Amino acid sequence: MLGFFVSSVTGVRAPYKVSEIQKDPKDQQGSSQHHFGEQGQGDAHQKFLKASEELKKRKSVIMASQIMNKKPLLLEEGLSPDEVWELIKDREIHDFPIVSSEGKLVGLINRHELIAELEKGGDKTLKEMASEHVLCAEPETHVQDVIKVFFNAKVHAVPIVGPDDQVLGVLSRNDLLKTMMKVIGLSPGH
Repeated sequence: MLGFFVSSVTGVRAPYKVSEIQKDPKDQQGSSQHHFGEQGQGDAHQKFLKASEELKKRKSVIMASQIMNKKPLLLEEGLSPDEVWELIKDREIHDFPIVSSEGKLVGLINRHELIAELEKGGDKTLKEMASEHVLCAEPETHVQDVIKVFFNAKVHAVPIVGPDDQVLGVLSRNDLLKTMMKVIGLSPGH
């Protein structure tokens, strides 16, 4: 079965079950805001639900590999927090895959985790900072499943990983939002 899995630092893949998005009663209250970028999380949740339903109606199949960032910044596991900060400080991206010298996924780090480590003194390597388990997706994962996982697992980005554990790309909430806006015919600011 194609889809999501949890990758461990030992290279073991455990399947991740994708469950349906549950409509939150708090989201039904809505807001009167009109600009997509200014909407609350509940409104964004409703737009994701609408886009997912639209994809089902059209029987469209969009895969993770079609909308992912195909050239993510890959951080080598031996880098220090200071070295990483120099690489990422001017980028608007928030989540970065950590790879071994062979290019295999070791972990994922976000900007907030890095800043926290720098504030502590920053004496760990990226490998030491990486979590033991990373939620990943295969390139052929359907975008409908990506939507469900982003909401249910509360993730902001997932590495797209090939069968050899090589990072092929990264799919972020921003990538997904852009795609969903196209599907339902929205443009930013409308």
